[in-house]
Amino acid sequence: MKSTYVLLPLLILALTQVLNGRQAQPSGKTVWSGIYAAEQAQRGEQAYKVRCARCHGASLEGTEGNALVGRAFMEKWREDSMGSLFEFISNGMPPARPNQGRPLISIPDYLDIVAFILSKNEFPAGPNPLTEEGLDAIQIQYKDGPRPVPNGALVRVSGCLTGSGQDWTVTHASEPVRTKTPRTTDYEEFKSAETAPPGTESFALVNLGMLGSSMKPESLNGAKLLVKGILIRQPNAMRITVMGVRKVADTCQQ
Repeated sequence: MKSTYVLLPLLILALTQVLNGRQAQPSGKTVWSGIYAAEQAQRGEQAYKVRCARCHGASLEGTEGNALVGRAFMEKWREDSMGSLFEFISNGMPPARPNQGRPLISIPDYLDIVAFILSKNEFPAGPNPLTEEGLDAIQIQYKDGPRPVPNGALVRVSGCLTGSGQDWTVTHASEPVRTKTPRTTDYEEFKSAETAPPGTESFALVNLGMLGSSMKPESLNGAKLLVKGILIRQPNAMRITVMGVRKVADTCQQ
């Protein structure tokens, strides 16, 4: 089976990898499951004051959209995994300073800082400390359960391509799921798209022309696709700013 694979320029790829993190793997475990220890969060408070408060504020209130507590924090990270959050913090925070590079911070210190952030968001402590193991399987969500993926998230969907000219839509599509990268080469994501039953969603596809001359949607009309991009929620429409496309089946079973 021949597949079609296209991407936006490398700069956009690098940016979205930093901002969007890993795809969460379902396990039933959430930030409400007591995933850190209280004494770990206490240690993390001291490390936070030294390493993080300068940019994120003494109360984690943040500046310019970088709050680590409250609704702003939850809307950025909900329906994602603790693996994404930890990777974002440990790989990029604090950012490098000119001619100085990034400070050296140990993994245990990063874990303590994350535990402190969790405590300030009123997620309950448990008997065991937070560790690197299993972070991808821990879901970040509100207490009342998961909600639809937020506007602006990097997502993947599978569905049937239909349209003509400049107007293309994925119909009978699955619910959008967060993904870690616009690349469409991940085997598990491909198999998930291949076996996904028809859904009830429709997404207008934006920016297909940015995928390059090799992207000819007419040749994929009626095919089942894996589509990855930025989710745009509008009052009367759902759109995806497309960053990657791959054919998973020649036809759609609806």
